[in-house]
Formats: sequence, C-alpha cells, structure tokens
Amino acid sequence: MAGQGIYAQGRNESRPPADRAEPEAVREQVERVVRDPLFRNSKRYSGLLRFIAERSLDGRSEDLKERIIGMEVFGRSPDYDTSNDATVRVAANEVRKRLALYYKEPGRDQELRIDVPSGSYVAEFRLPELAPQATTTVQVPEEPKPEPEKRKLGSAAVAALDGLNPRYLIAAIAIVILALTAWVVPRILAPVPMIDQFWAPMLNGPGPIVVYISAPPDIAAAQSAPVNPAERFHDFMDRRPRVPVADMNAASALGSFLRRKGKEAFVRPALNASLSDLRSAPAVLLGSYHNDWVMRLGGDLHFRFRRESEEGLRWIEDSANPTARNWALDLSMPLGQVSQDYILLSRVLDQSAGRWVVVIGGLTGFGTTAGSEIVTDPNAMAALGAHLPKNW
Repeated sequence: MAGQGIYAQGRNESRPPADRAEPEAVREQVERVVRDPLFRNSKRYSGLLRFIAERSLDGRSEDLKERIIGMEVFGRSPDYDTSNDATVRVAANEVRKRLALYYKEPGRDQELRIDVPSGSYVAEFRLPELAPQATTTVQVPEEPKPEPEKRKLGSAAVAALDGLNPRYLIAAIAIVILALTAWVVPRILAPVPMIDQFWAPMLNGPGPIVVYISAPPDIAAAQSAPVNPAERFHDFMDRRPRVPVADMNAASALGSFLRRKGKEAFVRPALNASLSDLRSAPAVLLGSYHNDWVMRLGGDLHFRFRRESEEGLRWIEDSANPTARNWALDLSMPLGQVSQDYILLSRVLDQSAGRWVVVIGGLTGFGTTAGSEIVTDPNAMAALGAHLPKNW
C-alpha cells in the first residue's frame, strides 16, 4: 500500500524516502519523545521540538529560520539581533543532543527516528529499519569423520584429561563463578559516591569548565593594625581584603580537583563575562553579592541571596518562606560576635545559559572557601548527601 507506511516483507527494496512517514505517526513519536525525562522537564526544548516537527511536516521550511523561531518559540521581538542572541542556536543544539541520547536507549532503534541535522532547523523523519528477512537453512548430514588422534602434548597431560572426574570439573567451574560474582556484584550494586553524582553533568560534557570568581570593588591594601573585637565585621572585611583572596583560593582548589577528574578548568572574573560566555561552556560561579552572574541567574531559584544593604543584613532566602531570616549574617555586628557563615550550593541546568551551572557562595568569602572545600571532599559530600531527599 504505497503512501501508507506499509511495505511487503521479504522483498529486497530500498528504504522509502523520509517524507513517506505518516504525519500522525510522526506526531505520535514527537509526543512520545517529549514525555521522556530528557524533554519532559523543559518546556523550552519540548516546545522547540514540537514547533520544528510541525513546520517540517507542513513543508513550511520558510518558517524554520532562526529569527522566526526566536519570535514564535522564544518570544523575541521581530528586530532582535540574532548575532548577539544565540538562544535559538543553543536550544537547537541541546535538542539535537537530547534526541541523540533518547535514541541511544535500548529498543528505540525500532521507533520512528526524528533528526534535526546540524546547520538546519528542518527536521528529518526516518522509519525504523526493517528487520532482515528470515531464512531457512537446510543442514545436510556429513559423513562421520574418524576421531583425530590426540596431539602429543605430553602423556601425563593426556592421561590427566582422560581420567578427570566430571564432578571435579563442575566444582572448579562453580568456584570460578562464585569468585567472579563476589568481585563483580558489589561493584554493580555499590552506590555512586555523592561527589561523583554532584559533578557528573559537568564532567560528562565536552570541553573545559570555566570558574567565574567575584569581582568586588578595588580595596586598599591590608593594614597592619591589630584586630579589634568590637570593630564592625564589615569594616574588618573592608580593611582586610579577604574576599578576593578567598575566591582565588576556592578557584585554585576547584581547578585542582577538576583536573584530577580529567577536566580542564579555566578561571576568569565574572565582571566582564557575557551570557554568550556562559553558553559556551559549563560554569562554576564562585561567591555571592559581588558575582553578578550568581545574582542574575540565581534570582529565580528556590534559594537565593538577599541583603538589605552592603554593610548590613544579608541572608539566604527560602522562596517558600521569604519573610524568614534563618540563614542570616549582619555585617554591622562587632567582629567578635560573628562566629558563623552560611553557604548556598546549587547545581542547575540554567535555561538562560542553556548549560549546567554550579553555584558555590557564602554570605562572605569565608563561606565561599568552605563551600569549595565541601564540594571537593568525598567525605563532606557523603555527609551532605545523607540529608538530601531520595532521588534528589
């Protein structure tokens, strides 16, 4: 039945063209794909895939241009600058990667294939490969051959084989199986360490990781006056420029850790970084209030940094209880009364950057340093993981 997606079996015919796939079958496959966790948790990528598939099915390739996709899918204005706004390109690359991951799962080679070739936004649809035609093999009995003589490997070895008790052979095989089981099974069932779970999305991708450090205002050189416990904490921090040093120490520790994991890491200030920079590689954002990208990308997260003023109260806010000040630090307090800091650790697939982003920040630089030590210490991460919900 030509044009109906049904083909005679057993005939050596070439594959039908991609446009012979039934539109309804394509739409069903699109919905099957977007229900997968790779797409289900992102309206951005599932929406783009649906748009591309529908326009491709309708033959409206003129709608599959970067500017039109930006307007129709991502709400950009008609005159937006596509050279500076890479939203469509980044999202399309992510859709391609997620489609590739989807079809790598076992059994999906028999599903209708959806591809968005690189350099184009027009989708291609391919029917699953037909299974090869079964063949019948007729075996012709052969004339019995005389048993070959045993190779003369040594009379003792031949005699040992001839006289081997089958029970001993079975026992030997059983011992080997038990030994292999004792070695393999614990490695299969052993949980993945918390530190590896946390860093996996950053380490598994291609290319380097960029560590963006805070860029606070220029601070005068540290003075040699003795510490006054009654001095305001903020004045102490301002007089002794520990924040930049803390971030550099944290960045150095992270770089060493990532290199041990086989990942190249670069350090750069966040002050001059653009969104295009964050889109180019996975990012680790160090610090809090003096790191613009921590404040910009973290503004919509469940937990985020807040403060009343540069020299006053600052805290980590729980968006479910925004009036609470459970994790707060008052920088106007006397230095001798400050005994703790609070750290925000987050790992998100950021929608603006289209990349995995890790944030490590304290209310002060001391907390940032402590946070970098936690995420690079297997024991500390294991202790942290014990307090997280299952399947976090």
